Amino acid sequence: MKLTEPMCIIGASMGASIVCLFAAKYPEYVSMICLLAPIANEASETDLIRQLRAGVYNTLLPETPEEFRNMIHTLTMKRPDFPSPFVNGFLHLNRLLLKEHKKIIASLFEHDYPQIEHHYAKLRQLNCPALILWGRQDQVYAFTGAEYFRNLIPNSECLILEDCGHIMGIDKPDDTTRAILTFLIASLFEHDYPQIEHHYAKLRQLNCPALILWGRQDQVYAFTGAEYFRNLIPNSECLILEDCGHIMGIDKPDDTTRAILTFCDNHVKLLH
Repeated sequence: MKLTEPMCIIGASMGASIVCLFAAKYPEYVSMICLLAPIANEASETDLIRQLRAGVYNTLLPETPEEFRNMIHTLTMKRPDFPSPFVNGFLHLNRLLLKEHKKIIASLFEHDYPQIEHHYAKLRQLNCPALILWGRQDQVYAFTGAEYFRNLIPNSECLILEDCGHIMGIDKPDDTTRAILTFLIASLFEHDYPQIEHHYAKLRQLNCPALILWGRQDQVYAFTGAEYFRNLIPNSECLILEDCGHIMGIDKPDDTTRAILTFCDNHVKLLH
């Protein structure tokens, strides 16, 4: 692999398990992880997992509209009502690949699943921050799986979402998004922000033209930040927009656009 910087990886369900396995094998490529109800330990198994292990697949691989509704009721608390054309299309595609899907699930439970906790054990050496999210009413793996991962991953925190099943994006989209963003921002300020001026120092070697725009009433970073960057970047100019906050595209859309276009136009002329 050729990655220049560690990355944040987010995964849900099987995708979250893949995130775990990737982080365990390649910790140097991971800056933080968010796990949304991954495959957990045997103690957190539900009746659904026990059915799958026994070769009963219709809950996750429905063949009739009624089985489709049962699948949705198993995976979510909101019970969304899908239109008939969508359901029929889903079932048609599912039938085309039913044998292959059953073979894949059977193979996973026969070969990979028995080894998964052995692979997860490597997460004990993981140093990056980890967020674990779980729905309290999850019927794939019980919410106790969150505690299993929290005890496994040293620098981790977990959040149990109330009135939420396995698919958090349907049951609790706002709470899920808020939790992930809060975690990412907190992690950035703890780990990346202290190093940012060190990285910015490399801008002193930048040769290309640079335009720095700032709103005088910016309440995120004061407009004096423009002067900081102007002193840092050799071939730069700055413009402070009056009566303008942080989001220039709302407060001063015309002035912002005009400044950028003028800057680009001037430097294109210089190139010719």
